[in-house]
Amino acid sequence: MKILVTGAGGYIGTTLVPLLLSNGHHVKAVDRFFFGKELLNTNDNLEFVYEDARHIKPEEFHGIDAVIDLVAISNDPSGEAFQKQTYEINHESRFRTAKLAKEAGVSRYILPSSASIYGFQDKDFIANETSKTNPLTTYAIANEMAEKDILPLS
Repeated sequence: MKILVTGAGGYIGTTLVPLLLSNGHHVKAVDRFFFGKELLNTNDNLEFVYEDARHIKPEEFHGIDAVIDLVAISNDPSGEAFQKQTYEINHESRFRTAKLAKEAGVSRYILPSSASIYGFQDKDFIANETSKTNPLTTYAIANEMAEKDILPLS
């Protein structure tokens, strides 16, 4: 498969991309690579796209079989310090990526969620996809907003 991964240079992306490559997939790695691209080894099946996910171009989705949308400002302190950017990246850019993928005919779009959207719960409670959410931070609220906007696209 040809898989586009946003946030490919991040914490999860730098683990996921090598796994995808080792399974024979072609990966289009989209990231600003703010922290560098050294954690992703060059590979004939790895294409680097140096782009902010907020500005990803529609043509990047041509020929793509699946999108794994990992891009995020990914922790509460950063989310609170950069609220505007957190909403733009964690919510708006993910929704835009999902729409662009759908418009391009991409057959699978994956948005990994975050347990943070469930906030504080009773200590014996185990949350699942049907549980009531309780996002408490900018990070969690933006992630939940992305989910709510993207789900109807399926």
